[in-house]
Amino acid sequence: GVYEEFVFRVIVVTISLFFFNKILRLKKYISTILTILLASTSFSIFHYLGPNGEIFQLSTFILRSLAGLLLSVIYIFRGYGVTAYTHSIYDLILLYI
Repeated sequence: GVYEEFVFRVIVVTISLFFFNKILRLKKYISTILTILLASTSFSIFHYLGPNGEIFQLSTFILRSLAGLLLSVIYIFRGYGVTAYTHSIYDLILLYI
């Protein structure tokens, strides 16, 4: 969870916000919405890539996209630490269920 959050929140969100705000000069709220959608969708797609990727299922794609959306919002409003802890705690809960 910690590395995924670093990649998808710190890198993707930061670069996307910079691109939409500074390069395309979009309004802040539009840039934020586009960034959240991009980060959450790429977060979900990432789980299906590579030799260890899962077989695509719409239900898990939507679930991960929503989780990515929530984590992106947490990152924007609270920062990396809270986001990484949230993801890590979620992963630990799944291990014990």
